Amino acid sequence: MQQWARKLLKPIFDMAAAPGIGLPHHEYEHELMARGAKPVMITDRRAITPELQQAMDDGNVTEVFSQTFESKRRVYMRPEAVDSVSDALKSLAVIENDPNDPDFQENAHKWFSCLNQHGAHESLGHDFSTRQRQMDKQLNDGELPQEFDALMDGRIGMSLPVSVDPSQKPSVFDQAVARGDLAVFEYTVDNPLCVLAQKDKIAEGQELTARYYNDGKGYPALDGVEVQHRIGELLGYTGNDVAYFMHEKYKHPWVRELLQKTEDVRRWCRKETMLSDHEDRQDLGQESDQVLGADKPHGTNI
Repeated sequence: MQQWARKLLKPIFDMAAAPGIGLPHHEYEHELMARGAKPVMITDRRAITPELQQAMDDGNVTEVFSQTFESKRRVYMRPEAVDSVSDALKSLAVIENDPNDPDFQENAHKWFSCLNQHGAHESLGHDFSTRQRQMDKQLNDGELPQEFDALMDGRIGMSLPVSVDPSQKPSVFDQAVARGDLAVFEYTVDNPLCVLAQKDKIAEGQELTARYYNDGKGYPALDGVEVQHRIGELLGYTGNDVAYFMHEKYKHPWVRELLQKTEDVRRWCRKETMLSDHEDRQDLGQESDQVLGADKPHGTNI
């Protein structure tokens, strides 16, 4: 979108993006970071886009932390589906660990074809990555994902991958596996994560690293809720975003359902709002430079 159009429509974007959004920068965070509109981000090192890499090469974005973490994920399935999905599940483990694998496209096609065949993708009407994150959040919040009932009554043959949190009690999926109602495939993913910060937000990037990965060592102590709000602030989220995530606001089921159904368009509006705000700051900075330049005596440098 052109800058003039973004500025003209900004009041509408602001209004649409004001309520809390889950993963408010999802899909756009690399663009926002590359263009200077997002202060700090956590990302998979392998997912850095050419535009963002250029911003790093130019010195506008700095990597303040990098480490590879190991995580486990599980795919749940109907017992009768095990034989037909085993090869595709092996392909899933490959593509999630190495996007540069020479057989990546072949493995990805095998996995998504199997996913569609068994209804876990298209029949529930969600794109893969968004629904996967929603499921993780629902399980962490103690909510029942719709995939569970769909699996139990046979409407789908397998679930999307679910992240395993060792600190959580067994999920409803794991309880069904223990009863023999479902089967499970577990695999390990290596995540080369890094924290990136704008060149004038390095201190914020260092604080985010400490609070997210090192229990806030070296920074003022905060309680659990305060930590979540501070991390959200460092990532460029709004207070409403964090309140939505923490179930502090928008508690009525109808309200949450409406917000969830409109997340995609509201997330896009938030992106446009952030870009417009950044462009305004740039314009203001240029105007200030011009004023200072006009005040300079001829032939002097400040």
